[in-house]
Amino acid sequence: MAPHETEILDSKVPDMPDVSKGPRLYTDMIRPDDVCDLVLRPNFNDIIITALADGAPFTGDPKYKLTSKSTVSGSKFLFANITARWIDDFNELLPNLQPIPEQKMLASFMTETKRLVLDKKFTPEVISSSGDLQIFIEAVKLDVGLESTVEYLLSQPLVISNISKYALIMDYLTHNVGSLSRQNLPDFVDYLIRDAESCATSEKASIIDLFVTDSVLTLFPDVIKELSPSAVNSLAGFALHDHNTEAAKLFFKSLIDTHKMAPLKETFKHFISIYSSIARQKEKNKERILKDLTCLKPIMFHYGLDANSFELLLSRVIDNSYDLAQFVRLALLSPELLGDYAEHILLRLHHIHKQSGQSQIAKAVETTQFVRLLLHDYGVKLDSRLRSVLQMICDEQKISIDDMKLTKAST
Repeated sequence: MAPHETEILDSKVPDMPDVSKGPRLYTDMIRPDDVCDLVLRPNFNDIIITALADGAPFTGDPKYKLTSKSTVSGSKFLFANITARWIDDFNELLPNLQPIPEQKMLASFMTETKRLVLDKKFTPEVISSSGDLQIFIEAVKLDVGLESTVEYLLSQPLVISNISKYALIMDYLTHNVGSLSRQNLPDFVDYLIRDAESCATSEKASIIDLFVTDSVLTLFPDVIKELSPSAVNSLAGFALHDHNTEAAKLFFKSLIDTHKMAPLKETFKHFISIYSSIARQKEKNKERILKDLTCLKPIMFHYGLDANSFELLLSRVIDNSYDLAQFVRLALLSPELLGDYAEHILLRLHHIHKQSGQSQIAKAVETTQFVRLLLHDYGVKLDSRLRSVLQMICDEQKISIDDMKLTKAST
């Protein structure tokens, strides 16, 4: 075909119609791994409710919104098979974690021959001399190795009792990280962490945290995957000495991703305590809190909630009745909290109802369902505080408290 004939044919092809201003029948669907969340664990009932609703919006409510890491937040799944697959994929992102095992014996870089050499080189006078100490380390490390030299020095009483000596040795290490054996580095860092823990001073914690985070992991970022789980937990604890929740969060995430383990309960409680205080001071909202903490969701489901996480989530994150039901289910892992905070749960439901456009009948039904869930299914006792709150809500919603048949759950 001649070129001019091709041009004639091309000119007769109509332009693509502009549909940009037309209504969209489908919206982009959020990826399961883009969801920011701390309480959701949908089950078979959620699949059925979602799949049977028109357009299959998550939870069956088209107004329900998921918080997303990306710009896509739509959760209208359209079909039952997509709903089931999405929820399965979402739940697979929540691994079951294991506890950190007992610490193993630390590797030692010392031999008797090396110790004899070091005993001769490092007299008490040399160790007590701040000006000469780093010079001697430089000279001695060629004979016995830097790791052995540091291990020897950190075991000396003059160093153990003097934080400035410790800081001097760590400062030398900071400037000579490249001289450390890459093969021995994970064991050596484990040793340094265990040594710092043995004294448990905030000064040592800050020094070792700075050394590992700013020196070792900057030069050898993969070392974090080779450290023992207990060492990673300790690093999180050191970071929290300085209220560095971001660094602690990275160490927690490493425990989850690399080892499928949870940090020690005390370490995580310390983190939540600090983070909760910061969140209140900075008035962080639901979206910010979920984006900050979503990577730690497996730990939440491993340990359950404590008083700080319970109050933080209930007051700043839970803003709809579906999430409240999921929150209560998570709180079952810490059953004593349900008894202590049952009236707060009902007050939160009451607040949610005031913000919603639900009918009075729908609100009354939900209130009754939550009361029976707490008192009959979960065994919460109806004390005077809970009865007072419940009476107030029932009066407002024109529900008869006697119709709830609460006598079996009363104290």
